[in-house]
Amino acid sequence: MDWTLLVIVDSAFVPFESIAGKIEAAARGGATWLQIRVKGVATGEWIRYVREAGRAARAAGLPFLVNDRADVAALVGADGVHVGAEDLPVPEARRILGPEAIIGATVRDAGAAIRAEREGASYLGVGPQFRTDVKPELTPLPTDGIREIRAAVRLPLVGIGGIGPGRAAEVAARGMDGMAVVSAVWSAPDPAEAARGLVEEFHRGRI
Repeated sequence: MDWTLLVIVDSAFVPFESIAGKIEAAARGGATWLQIRVKGVATGEWIRYVREAGRAARAAGLPFLVNDRADVAALVGADGVHVGAEDLPVPEARRILGPEAIIGATVRDAGAAIRAEREGASYLGVGPQFRTDVKPELTPLPTDGIREIRAAVRLPLVGIGGIGPGRAAEVAARGMDGMAVVSAVWSAPDPAEAARGLVEEFHRGRI
């Protein structure tokens, strides 16, 4: 699994009618996997959006996860799910999706990281790396805290929160195996070029 660039396909940024074209552009630019996130809609609309995004992901050759909802992930045949601290616990998500599924968990400290690894998570989302408008109430993790998480577990670590151009190299230098982005790709005039630039910058940071 290449963890480098997780592009979150958020319904607030990617309207239903543009899903296929947007995902194709992200893949062309170097996205290595996708997470599908839908907020504030009825379950039927949720499933319709995720199913369409999943088709586009498969057509682009990208693995895809569903945000929060292991039941929806199972229904649409996703590769896995990502759960936060207030979502379904990792063991329950694993029970629904099976031993081969990719299960991600968000963590903010070494203790939570150790617990998620013990419970069977496949990778950890670590953050926020920087201040983000999505969750402005959360303070960015200090570099020392991020390095403590890196030292505590063997799982792949994906930096989350406030990552964009000019910050990808720093995320890599902190020991992350990849990064997750939303607006850095979808708000750019050319999503493919934006993804490409982030991947190149991330690799420079690992040298």
